[in-house]
Amino acid sequence: MRQILYHLVACLLLGFTASSCYGQYYFKHYQADDGLAHNSVYSIIQDRKGLMWIGTRGGLDRYDGYTFRTIGNKANKFGSIGDNAITALAEDNKGIIWIGSGKGLFKYDPYREVLTETGLASQAYISHLLIDSANNLWFLANSSLYKYDQTTGRSQHMEIRATCIAFDNKMRLWTGNDRGVISRFDLNKKSFDSIDSLDSICIFDQGATPNSRSISKICPVNGNEVLVGGFQQGLKIYNAANRTIRSLPLHSNANTAIYVRDIIAAGDQKYWIATE
Repeated sequence: MRQILYHLVACLLLGFTASSCYGQYYFKHYQADDGLAHNSVYSIIQDRKGLMWIGTRGGLDRYDGYTFRTIGNKANKFGSIGDNAITALAEDNKGIIWIGSGKGLFKYDPYREVLTETGLASQAYISHLLIDSANNLWFLANSSLYKYDQTTGRSQHMEIRATCIAFDNKMRLWTGNDRGVISRFDLNKKSFDSIDSLDSICIFDQGATPNSRSISKICPVNGNEVLVGGFQQGLKIYNAANRTIRSLPLHSNANTAIYVRDIIAAGDQKYWIATE
């Protein structure tokens, strides 16, 4: 735990600098002039072949290390994505790319080069996509949690409101909502309706204004600990074993309201934190 916090605070939360305690980082900036569909990027993944998929405000791009290829705009032979704002991306166990947009959910078969509108949560804003070990798709549509079983072709509304979702190393699903509450669900249980009180906790101060308690990102560290980012209250770490919450300062002024946009595990107990 102490080592995790050390890496977070000492090395990764001080911004992108030329020098760091682990060496030097070099960055190349890609934009529309280089072939990117739009300069505003919402989502990005790397598939099993090493190709990069970039969701932008202007469409979906595939990058092979040399050139960008835009997929799914209206003039494209592969078909059209209803809303060019690509908000979430995921690759399933068969290599299919799932695409969340501002107006529904799509999937792209890179082998047949076929883009398909799924009809799941049609016209809804898709903010998060996850694939579990059974190749089921979990997604947030207009802040409601859904599960899509690819084997049966059935979609299930889980009747849970959330602003973000994540799987831990035991394939338990964590959710965060706009009230500052995180919950943990065991997908092996037959019922998803009831939540054990031990698996739900309010991370942010309930005395804060409602619009400042919303959770923006959850990143499981291990089976019992998760990093939790807020829209206004910065970064916390929660230990489910002893139900403790600790703040991790991201700024010299601990009282500064900070919007945590993303948290990415970099391996060896190191994490990148993207903030406003």
